[in-house]
Amino acid sequence: MNLKVLKKYIPDSTILFDDLMRLIDVLIIVFAIFGCVYLPSEQFFEWLKTGITPARDLFWVMGESDTLISPAYMHVTDWVGANQIINYFLDLHLGVIAIAFAYMWMKIRLTGTNN
Repeated sequence: MNLKVLKKYIPDSTILFDDLMRLIDVLIIVFAIFGCVYLPSEQFFEWLKTGITPARDLFWVMGESDTLISPAYMHVTDWVGANQIINYFLDLHLGVIAIAFAYMWMKIRLTGTNN
């Protein structure tokens, strides 16, 4: 839908869009802080208690791990190379994913501004 058409129905649509983008920016920053500060500290305290460092990766997010240790490999397709690529990305720490996602989001947001 065109922004001018949207303005006819909602006069302050640019304000709503800007507020929505600011909200998304804040949520991305909170996600990055969660991934970079909370998860490693939670892993550290779990290691102090049990002596085992639990994995906090996408296997953990998807609930594929019933214990503190996530599976080493997951068969998604019949292709061995595709499985290795998929498992590489699923095995990345959530902090790395959060930083990469926040960086890409902010890069897109700053590219779209005319300031």
